Amino acid sequence: WHLRVQELSLSAPLTVLPTVTCEHTIEILREKGFDQAPVVDESGVILGMVTLGNMLSSLLAGKVQPSDQVRKVIYKQFK
Repeated sequence: WHLRVQELSLSAPLTVLPTVTCEHTIEILREKGFDQAPVVDESGVILGMVTLGNMLSSLLAGKVQPSDQVRKVIYKQFK
């Protein structure tokens, strides 16, 4: 309780670039055991959130293809 944040060994949070495919994002989320991740641009600015459930629903509904960029399924209200 007496440590500064800088002194903690914290790992960087999982983030996804908007140009990553939906298929690859699903693989990453499953591999890491997450169901959602922030989508950030190259400078680290948060563009929104992507969720496993929303991606899978969009894929099953034919709204996106596995090869589409994850930017197509971003929740922007988290910006």
